[in-house]
Amino acid sequence: MNYIEKTFNSRPQTGNNQQNDKLEGGLRKSGHFKINTPDRPLVTLITAVYNGADYIEETIQSVISQTYTNIEYIIIDGGSNDGTLDIIKKYGDVVDYWISEKDSGLYDALCKGFSIANGIYLSYINAGDYYHKAAIDVSVDIFREHKVLWLTGLRIFYNEKSQIIYNDLPSKYRKKFIKSGVYGTMHRFIQQESTIWHSSLNKYVDWKKFIGFKAAGDYYLWYCFSSVSELSIVNSYIGGFKFHRNQISSDKTLYVKEIKSFAERFNFLLIPLLIFDIIVWYLPDFIKKKLNKKNLFIYDRNKEKWV
Repeated sequence: MNYIEKTFNSRPQTGNNQQNDKLEGGLRKSGHFKINTPDRPLVTLITAVYNGADYIEETIQSVISQTYTNIEYIIIDGGSNDGTLDIIKKYGDVVDYWISEKDSGLYDALCKGFSIANGIYLSYINAGDYYHKAAIDVSVDIFREHKVLWLTGLRIFYNEKSQIIYNDLPSKYRKKFIKSGVYGTMHRFIQQESTIWHSSLNKYVDWKKFIGFKAAGDYYLWYCFSSVSELSIVNSYIGGFKFHRNQISSDKTLYVKEIKSFAERFNFLLIPLLIFDIIVWYLPDFIKKKLNKKNLFIYDRNKEKWV
């Protein structure tokens, strides 16, 4: 996502007038824990939600219908009172773990999910957004065949009817531009719904700091990851962001302010390179592919693999 956060009404900040009881369910509560295996690495997917009854089911279905079979799905609910919890409970026999209790916002909820994740690979998707059915299969294929620590795909957007209304192939995400807060401010953003990473990157994140964000928590993750590894791109549909009528957009001023609180100072000598990157983004895909051979994976039909 860019500075638009998926929220449905405001999430509870203090817990006043919110439910105080913690509710839990899912496969873990019945003693069933999925494990990592050499041939099928475990992938953990997390959804944070608060009052998303109109959208959560489609997101859940996009996870449980994945062609990849070793997925651990965790849902963190902020104490919804609109029927969201009833929908989550309906999938209690396929969701690995869900919890419903008050929290301090989106990133607090996500941090809870990451703290109990067992997967070798991780990703999160908010209520309303969803994955392509082969998203995790594609991602794991690339992780296993190549020395990649984090990966993103095509940028995909849906409308209220779940129709794809826009997609594009990222041209390149440079580490130095991620570190200086360029993407989502001066250039196209890194789509969170289409990004997945190796769990080893989590140790580079200050999770207490992550919880404190209100708008730019996703970018903070990218900032931390970029200190270790380049972001690779796959020419495939991983996940997408849905525009809908109940969306509440965060203040972009806050988004930029939060990024500036941790990003490095932008080197203005790099403006020509930034302008070049922006121009390339609008060029045909075959040019983007030629200019980003190092960090772009394309499916080779003859070899039947991502190269």
